Parts: sequence; C-alpha cells; structure tokens
Amino acid sequence: MPPLTIRPFVDFLLLLGLGSLIIYKSSKPPQLTETSWPNDDSVEDRVTATQNSVAFPRTFFTSILHTKSPAGFWMFSKLYLHKGTIYAVAPTWAEKESYPDLKFILAQPKKMGPESSGDKAKPTEKEMVVLTADEAKSLIGALENAELLGGLSIILYDVNQFMAHYYHWWGELMLGTVKSYSAAISSPPRHRVVPLEPSQFITPHVANQSWRDRAGVNKPLMQAAFPGASVEDKGYWDKLQNTNQTFVFEQAMIVSRIAAHKHPLARSWGKMIGSTMNTTVPLGFWEPLRRRVVQNMAKRGTNQITSLITPRGRASKKEDSLLKSSVLSHTRKPLVLYISRQATPHRRLRTEDDEDLIRALEALDIEGVCEFQAVKMEKLNFQDQIKLIARSTVLIGLHGNGLTHQIWMPSSPQSTIIEIFYPKMYLHDYEMLALNVGHKHYAVWNDTFVTYPEGETFPGTRTGPELHSVTIPVQGQTVAQIVRERLATPAQS
Repeated sequence: MPPLTIRPFVDFLLLLGLGSLIIYKSSKPPQLTETSWPNDDSVEDRVTATQNSVAFPRTFFTSILHTKSPAGFWMFSKLYLHKGTIYAVAPTWAEKESYPDLKFILAQPKKMGPESSGDKAKPTEKEMVVLTADEAKSLIGALENAELLGGLSIILYDVNQFMAHYYHWWGELMLGTVKSYSAAISSPPRHRVVPLEPSQFITPHVANQSWRDRAGVNKPLMQAAFPGASVEDKGYWDKLQNTNQTFVFEQAMIVSRIAAHKHPLARSWGKMIGSTMNTTVPLGFWEPLRRRVVQNMAKRGTNQITSLITPRGRASKKEDSLLKSSVLSHTRKPLVLYISRQATPHRRLRTEDDEDLIRALEALDIEGVCEFQAVKMEKLNFQDQIKLIARSTVLIGLHGNGLTHQIWMPSSPQSTIIEIFYPKMYLHDYEMLALNVGHKHYAVWNDTFVTYPEGETFPGTRTGPELHSVTIPVQGQTVAQIVRERLATPAQS
C-alpha cells in the first residue's frame, strides 16, 4: 500500500482559500479616488459610486463601535438611512432601551444659540430612531434588501454656521473626528495608531459646497488629507432620501456640534471638541494625517512666495531671497516663527511692542539659539505656509486663526505655541489644539505668562472687547525667555 500523503488535499485548500480571497477582494466597496474632486460628477453618479451590489453581510444589527464615544462624535457599523431619517437597529427591546440618549449623538439642524438652547434642538423621529429588528421590517423594509454604502462615511450633521472657517472645520470637526475614530478603532488604547481612511464625508444640511471657506483653505487641505474621499453636500443626501430605498452605511460616524456641546467638558472648554478632551487615544494619533497633508501639499510644487516680512517691513531683494529659500530648506537650528497680524484691521500689537518682540527674537537668532522668521501669512501662498509651519518648532502669534496652523507643525519635546492675549483675557481654542497634537502651550499677558501641567488648565474663559484691541501690549524679552527655556529642553525625550 503506497504511503498516505495529504499534499493534494492541502493544495486544494490553498486554491480554495485563494479563490475566496479573490472573491472577497472583488466584493469590497469601491473606494473613491482623487478624481472625485472637485465633485463635478452628477449626484446620481456619486450615489452609485458608494453603493455595493454584493449581497449584504449576515449581521444586520447596528453596533456602536466605541461605547465611551464623546458626545457629538459617535461611530457605528450598520447604520441605516431611509427617507432622510437615520435608523439604528437593535436585536432586542432591552438593547434598544439601553441606547444612549440621542441628544448626545445628533440634533435638529439648527444654529448654535437661542434656537438650539436647552432641548430646543433635541432630535425628533425625523433625525434618528432606534428600532428593534421587528419594528425595522415594518418601517424600513427587510434589512437584507438595504443597499450598502461601503467604507466609512463621516456624516457632519451641522448647518453651515461654523463650517466655512479654518479653525472650526479643522480644529474642531476634523480633529475631533480623527481623535474619536482613533479611540473607537484602536485596540488596546495608546498602542497603535490606525489612520483615518473614509470613503466620503457628507454634509446633509449644507448646500452648494458652502463648507468651503472664503480663504480657500479647507478644500486643498481636504484633498491633501483624504485624497481617496469625496465631500458630498445636501444634494447627495437629498438624492438618498428622495427614494423608497433603504441604505445602510457599512460604517458611519455622526458628528454634531450641538450634541457635543451637551457634554459638560464642551461647556467648560467652550468648544465642541471639548467633549473629546478626556478621550483615551493612542499617542501620536494625529501624526499620520499631519504627515500626509505636509507631503501631499509639497507635491503641489513650489510656487513663488509673493512677499516675506522682516523686522523693518518689506524684505529687501537679498533678504527676500534668503527667506524664500528657508521655506524649502532645513537648518540644524530650530525654527521660531512669529505670525504677524500687523496688517489686519483688528487684534494687533502696539507698533512699538511688535518691533520690540521682533528685536528680542532676532537676538536669539544672532546668538545661535534658533533660526527666526517673522511673516505675514496672507503674503504667502498656502503651499508655502504649510511648508514653513512643517519645519517650525516654536509658533508665536496673537490669539487668532493663524494659530490653527499648529496642527501641521511636528510634535517634539521642544514644540511650543506662544499665544499672546490682551492682559487677563483667555480662551481655550488654541490651547486645546496644542494639547491634542502634542505641543506645549503658553499664554502671554504683556510681561507675564501662564502655562499648565497635563490635566490642568485656566478655569473658564475671559473675554471682552479688549480681546480685539489694536494696541495689545507685549514685552519681547518675556517671549524670548520662554523660547530660550523651551529650546534648552533636549530635542529627544
């Protein structure tokens, strides 16, 4: 009797496994490519692009992917959409009753303010409903017949009150989304960073792509950050709801500003991203996206820098040439970047204090402590702004939108944000960004400053008309001393 061999059987199993893999790969939801930008296909084409004709998986029930999701940032698998209403399907009545209060997930499409205060914007059955499987059959049809919208969809369930703004889009919506995704998808927490790779963003209540800001910043950054995703607006959502078809999102995150502000932390920090401040995430959760944006913006090519500002005003030809080359090249000394607002109509330093600050920081450059540059960002094209920020170690500026750029600055033991306020004013906007992306934050009040250890911050906020003064005082030596001490910190921890 010949010796028994299992090789033919093993070969058969290998072939069977390979065939299954090919079938699985071919049935994955199609991923949108960079050709999706700038959303010039018809709505019908874009709906079709995210649908999957393959039979729906056996698991029909909705799952919350992170049971400790921060208010306003909830991630689900198998979330249903029928006639514009979002449905979560629970397997039992008991699980339906245990769902979190929907006011922490989304809200009626209203503006922040009096019209949404208290429970005035609490979601109704038009916005979202939790069903049992039996209820779902009668209301939205057989779950197995739902059309699958593949991949991860980020549903930005807000009106356009704050969307068309660099800080609110990136410093709140995108940063909060990436952080909440990292918390939901990373296991165990603080162990491994999983980059966010959505198939699409949807703005159900924002028409005509009006999420784009006037400065033209949000769109190129979205292209650089998520080249495989589209940003769909109300027209796309209306197309989905104006049919009798039920759709199911393979994965979806619902992001809602009003819902986020229901969390006590959002109220104490004064911003929607405050709801995420105690969320446990892997260290460096933002770094993959930051690096991708910097690299993709660099690929756009080097355009001429229209103007760079020196302490004495417009740069000479020689100085301008040196500064232009510094945007593109790296030096061994850390770059200290001061974003000047002296050309803006509000929130400026006193002229003599602006000059004093620049002199004090120039002295550090001459001494060899750092490389120093003072720039007016509005004089740079956007690609060069990102290149300059991406090689900065210390960023200095008055409270304002320019400090949002810090999210593209690499984190290190030396990385620092120095935010200048009118004395005793305080807002948390840019401190929160610094805490999330790994920079040390200082608030400077003329000749004094405050900074806080991890877990502590300024109590509440202080604001008033002086916040927008055009004669804000600051002593240059106070800022220079912070820079000197921070750069004395070992560059590697």
